[in-house]
Amino acid sequence: TRYTIRRQTNGRVRMTIVEPINPHHRAESDTTSFGSFHVTDQTKGAFEVTTVENDARVDLGSLFILAVLCGCIVATILGMAVANENDGHLELAWTKPVSRTLYLLQTAAIGVLGIVLAEVMTVLAIATIMAMYGLAYLIHVSNLTLRDIAFSLLVALAFYAIVQAMTASTRRTGWAIVSIFWVVSLILPVFHHTEWLNVGSIVRIVNVVNPNAYFYSFTALPANPGFMALPGSATAYFTGLLVLVVAGIGLAIAQWQRVEA
Repeated sequence: TRYTIRRQTNGRVRMTIVEPINPHHRAESDTTSFGSFHVTDQTKGAFEVTTVENDARVDLGSLFILAVLCGCIVATILGMAVANENDGHLELAWTKPVSRTLYLLQTAAIGVLGIVLAEVMTVLAIATIMAMYGLAYLIHVSNLTLRDIAFSLLVALAFYAIVQAMTASTRRTGWAIVSIFWVVSLILPVFHHTEWLNVGSIVRIVNVVNPNAYFYSFTALPANPGFMALPGSATAYFTGLLVLVVAGIGLAIAQWQRVEA
């Protein structure tokens, strides 16, 4: 296997990867596009030639947007901390010289730190891979970078708060609840335009408490309004997610205050 990278004067980058294949392999050609990246696979004799072209720089904020999935997975695991305490550890937790509210807030602070580290490490991993292929110079910072970074973290934090609110009074059933929440939150935004039996109207109401709906809508701005699961602007999405974070943590505290061993 060998590869070459050419940087053109217009800022575009072309990477060509040549790999040997079975000589009896059927000749074929395929082109795939993802954002500013275009990938072409071609069979030439006993070799498969893959050409990757990039015609634009990559905003650092966009890398954090890509890291949202990892952040939400970590948020789910850390958001189950209170439910794990309920499952046989309450007596030990309550012997600590702090109130339940303070204990939960300390747990939330650890969760926030874990989520930030997860997304930062994911971005570093992506940047490292790009550097291995000589593409790290494409990463740049714009006037939207901080906005996108803040939004990516806020989506994961909202996920954390909702998971904690749903499981603060549960024990072993918490993971089942979270699993259903994951499936529903991913599927619901798809039906926001469905008019059959007013399904779309119902979905749009439910999506107000769905972090994934905010994510779909934010990433659709402004080029793909048809993919917006929620009407509004970036400011409205930020506000909605902040409300979910505060309300989620508040509900978790209220529920845990009533939990008995």
